[in-house]
Amino acid sequence: SNLNKYVYANIDYIMGKNGQNQSFIVGFGAKNPLHPHHRNVYLSDANVGNTGQQGLIIPAKNQQFGYMVGGVRSGTYADQITNYQTSEGGIDYNAGLVGALAYINSVVSPVINGLAESQSNNNSISVFPNPSSDGFNIQSIAVYNVRIHNELGNTLQDFNTSSVHSFGANLQPGLYHAVFSEDGKIIKTINVLKQ
Repeated sequence: SNLNKYVYANIDYIMGKNGQNQSFIVGFGAKNPLHPHHRNVYLSDANVGNTGQQGLIIPAKNQQFGYMVGGVRSGTYADQITNYQTSEGGIDYNAGLVGALAYINSVVSPVINGLAESQSNNNSISVFPNPSSDGFNIQSIAVYNVRIHNELGNTLQDFNTSSVHSFGANLQPGLYHAVFSEDGKIIKTINVLKQ
């Protein structure tokens, strides 16, 4: 699937690919917000007034790395505590940021799920029947190391195979991943469903 360029361009802008090279995420980039409008991060409930607020320093343990502030659409961003219109952040801003980053990650680095085989030019390996209520057979023309992983990524079986090999009779019902490797390099992953 192709990445939505509109989402990508907006995330780039938020992360600092703009006319000022200004990131709007605390702790991200060389030029990022240092004075977000959020009283509790300063560990001070003192009402110091607008003139004293800019001098407050956020303790390191409270710096809220990843906290996105409102920013500006155009013009110059003023990193000032008192300018809540541009330096305020919140859960509503950050929820959208996390969602957009998750979308980008899902397109750039998709996670294997379901029964579809991974993309591979190696058609010399097959697993059948799939799905199965008993065990599975692997047919291959070369010797491969095979690791069977559960959904949590735990290795349940590890064996070498060539020609035809049976496995999985003792597996509980569920989705498993048969990962084939040669000389330590993964060459194919096949998802198998034990019914």
